[in-house]
Amino acid sequence: MLKSSMYASIYGKEFINYRKYNSYVKKKMFINTTRRQGQNLIPVVVDSVDQDLSLQLSGSLHQKGSVSHRNIQYGKEYSIDKNTKIADFIILLQGIVPGPFNLKLGLENGTLLTDKNQTLGDVYKNHKNNDDSILYLLLTKETSIFQYILSIIRYLMRTN
Repeated sequence: MLKSSMYASIYGKEFINYRKYNSYVKKKMFINTTRRQGQNLIPVVVDSVDQDLSLQLSGSLHQKGSVSHRNIQYGKEYSIDKNTKIADFIILLQGIVPGPFNLKLGLENGTLLTDKNQTLGDVYKNHKNNDDSILYLLLTKETSIFQYILSIIRYLMRTN
């Protein structure tokens, strides 16, 4: 029930900044680069509906006020081994996005990835984007599924 209402609330809305602000050509280049690097690698993009987290991931936080919106990058691309566990990936992300909060990864459908021993390959197999074959993960500071879904809804309701 909760998932179906989540799908209905986001249907037709783009809330992943990386996908919103990067062309199909750029995404295709990323996928091709990943494939050339090795057959155990999968293309993963980590982004966030929290704009500061999204900008920290891309390294654009320091540019936020000084460059035009179209020159700011969002999210971060990873060509990562499909056997990488979610727990190990979160440790890597905490090195990029330091802070006193406990980071979690979620999916576009509003699901938080709670099984830290699950591999990114398993997540990729079941949840990659069908249009571009990239796994989009959302980084969040939220501690519950309810807060996570609310953060997505708040993002969709705000005006740019």
